[in-house]
Amino acid sequence: MRIPFASRHLLKIRRNSWRSLTRDPILLSLFIIIWGLLFLFIVFPLGALIWKIFFTEEGFTLGNLIKTVGHWQNRKALYDSLLLASLTASSGVLLGFLFAFTITRTHIHQVLKSFLNYIIIIPLISPPFLAAFSVVLAFGRQGIITRSLLGLRNVNIYGLPGTWIAETLTYFPTAVLVFIGVLQSINPNLEDAAFTLGDSKFGIFRKVTLPLAVPGIANAFLLVFAESLADFATPLILSGSRFPLLPVQAYLQVTGMYDMAGGATLAFMLLIPAFIVFVLQKYWVERRSRVSILGKPGRKTERRLVGKKMELLLAGACLSVVIFV
Repeated sequence: MRIPFASRHLLKIRRNSWRSLTRDPILLSLFIIIWGLLFLFIVFPLGALIWKIFFTEEGFTLGNLIKTVGHWQNRKALYDSLLLASLTASSGVLLGFLFAFTITRTHIHQVLKSFLNYIIIIPLISPPFLAAFSVVLAFGRQGIITRSLLGLRNVNIYGLPGTWIAETLTYFPTAVLVFIGVLQSINPNLEDAAFTLGDSKFGIFRKVTLPLAVPGIANAFLLVFAESLADFATPLILSGSRFPLLPVQAYLQVTGMYDMAGGATLAFMLLIPAFIVFVLQKYWVERRSRVSILGKPGRKTERRLVGKKMELLLAGACLSVVIFV
């Protein structure tokens, strides 16, 4: 049977790549080290986790999974974790796009843009524990804002509201960095062409800028969703007993009840929704992605994609979030 030309060409490229890899000892060493680290820190722990759940001395079993999922508190923890991760990813994407669009698509002063660029790094480099503790100090029953400034008493920041606020402030800078790269890579000639054809500013945003940013939106949502789903420090402080989350439940299962199989099952339950979101994100991006073929990108457009009043509104919204941070 004859091999198609495309397949033969691909096989030839792979053979040449493998030969060049084997001829370069440094490249070959890096290849072995990288795959070794991936196996050591990803494949092996994941395999050990799955083995702990589905295999015992008697052999293959579904008992650990049925026992863990059958408990109402674990099912509630799964639901609460998915709810929190979805809310955090949605608010993180909105804030991230707001900041990135203001930095890359407005004509506000460069000093203010640099300030916004630097200030969003603070939540990114600070531990999640710090954001959670700050929310308690600011909005707790003895909080600086709730009691000292507003005079409110018996304020309950624990549970979904406090955890959502803390995780949004902690992880939205990840979305900002993703969106800045995406928006800067969009060819400005496309927006100029839409201006020339007489489209409105909102029409250009809706028909040109936003569709080309779809991969960034999906990637940012996936990253923030996964970070929120795996966060342990923030829920440990703010979630409380009425809002159980899977990372805290897994920790308590291991340290409090000494049930390694149950803790491994809860950790495995964290992996399933993250994988599902990844598959949906990949399907959505491939279905809705756009490709622009315009050759070499031109210089940044001097046209205003947003009016002066809208620029002030966007800058004010960003500064409000910065002051809150």
